[in-house]
Amino acid sequence: MPALPKAPVLRASAYRPIADYGIVGNCHTAALISSEGSIDWMCAPSFDSPPLFARLLDAGNGGHFAVQPAAVFESDAEYAGFSAVLNTTFRTTSGAASLTDFMPLREGEGAQRFGMPRAQNRLVRIIEGIEGHVVLRIECRPRPSFGAEQLAKLSLRSSIPLTKAGEDSLADFTVSAGERAVLVLEWSEAAEPCPATAGWALRALDETLAFWRSWHRTCRYRGPYYDAVMRSLATLKLLTYAPTGAMVAAPTASLPEEIGGVRNWDYRYTWIRDASLAFHALLDAGHSEDTRRFMQWVCEMALRCEPGGLQIMYGVRGERDLTERSIDGLEGYRASSPVRVGNQASTQFQLDVYGELLECFEVLRRSGEMPEQDLRDMWPAFSGQVDAVARRWREPDCGIWEVRSAPRHFIHSKVLAWVALDRGIRAAQAAGLPADVARWRREREAAREEVLSKGYDERLGAFVQSYGSELPDAANLLLPIVGFIEASDPRMRSTVEVIQARLLFDGLVYRYRGAEDGVPGGEASFAVCTFWLVENLVLLGRADEAREIFEAMLARATRLGLFAEELEPRTQAHLGNFPQALTHIGLINAAVALARP
Repeated sequence: MPALPKAPVLRASAYRPIADYGIVGNCHTAALISSEGSIDWMCAPSFDSPPLFARLLDAGNGGHFAVQPAAVFESDAEYAGFSAVLNTTFRTTSGAASLTDFMPLREGEGAQRFGMPRAQNRLVRIIEGIEGHVVLRIECRPRPSFGAEQLAKLSLRSSIPLTKAGEDSLADFTVSAGERAVLVLEWSEAAEPCPATAGWALRALDETLAFWRSWHRTCRYRGPYYDAVMRSLATLKLLTYAPTGAMVAAPTASLPEEIGGVRNWDYRYTWIRDASLAFHALLDAGHSEDTRRFMQWVCEMALRCEPGGLQIMYGVRGERDLTERSIDGLEGYRASSPVRVGNQASTQFQLDVYGELLECFEVLRRSGEMPEQDLRDMWPAFSGQVDAVARRWREPDCGIWEVRSAPRHFIHSKVLAWVALDRGIRAAQAAGLPADVARWRREREAAREEVLSKGYDERLGAFVQSYGSELPDAANLLLPIVGFIEASDPRMRSTVEVIQARLLFDGLVYRYRGAEDGVPGGEASFAVCTFWLVENLVLLGRADEAREIFEAMLARATRLGLFAEELEPRTQAHLGNFPQALTHIGLINAAVALARP
């Protein structure tokens, strides 16, 4: 075999669109794979580990693992059903070949509680000739980033000969119709050694597909937009960290909200806020086991902290220290720097997180998914958080959008403080739990009166972003969803109309426009806000309009049915971290709303 050049040759200077990527994973970590067959992002052994491949954040030096034709080609990719097995087909003038990517999962064997799989710490790539013959090039160039050293046990097993060039593994080979080749990347302490043969790989593939079929059978959803809901649910499953049940906001770090901008954040952590919204999505879809595990994780976070000391986010194992720092040596996606690891927002005071926590508790209590004694055992920690809200709801905070400017009295935050008090009262009264209900009721009514008097601007005809502001905020679309006010109330009805007039562009909703948030530069529309608008229109009886907006959103999904955090109306580009759990949660909840009579 002739020697191959050491320098990258597979379009190393170009960045693929964020929407070009698919995701595979094992509920411990995930890999982003381009339509060209290149793994351009993967952290190992877990979501929050340093990346092995980070070409997504540095096209020239980030590292990648590519399998693709050496000649000019066309490609297409699709998932196998509602699994996380990704099939890519390459076509050249000489023939066609397929690439099947997955991280092995095994139903039952080695599983932890509630069917969550144990990591096998490997990724499998099966190459198969379809017709004619195709010359393929393999480039595995691990480049551990974020200050990490090479994983000592990283290995690449192959059924074809590979040329080693330092840490890189390279090969050119020809696959003809009916032939197969297998690559198995292993890291850390992988499961039992594998032979990297076609027989072994196909058995692992069958086991993985069986896992996803079994998971899919637990779903109760039979409403409209079934395929989009199932893909979103599978994405949420992929973003769940099996050992604890926590769900990361996204598997990526520092993908920009604006190309060339500085709004680049690390989302490989778990937000309490996402838990509240995810509960409704997962429960309505019938995935009670995933919901219960996530709730147990949330409860554990509440039990660990002092009343009033709840963080808005944690590491997937419950880590509190998520110190933010900039990483030198990576240029950032399409020169969007700095590249950030960690998240400074973890230290912010955000009042709304308590409402989201108590909403989780109340949803779980009503669902009957947790034994009553377990709920009673947790109650002291939760009632302590309600007491803290009763003391602190009048304080300014950084709000749902995690502004890095001075804290303000955000309307959404005050409303979620009302939610915390309201859900605490409901739980205490329904289950006979000890609580200072009289005090909570007084503070709940005071919070409501203050929001209605200071949060609604008569001239604008809408609830505003914060006290004294004259700007609308899409977060206020949650007010009727959380039960603070009826959607039909004239004040809420006009708020929706103002948001449509001021924040809706080409069918996409921005979270706010023109408000000071302490960070320079701009951003695109915030995808979940459009789904919140859909829910509001359904509540207002404008189902046809809601369906039109919802279907337009589905048309903006990637070719694999995935969504990033943000969407640019003019270019249709997906921006921000990807795929984004909150966006897919919003999609599911909007679909469920449209399915109701």
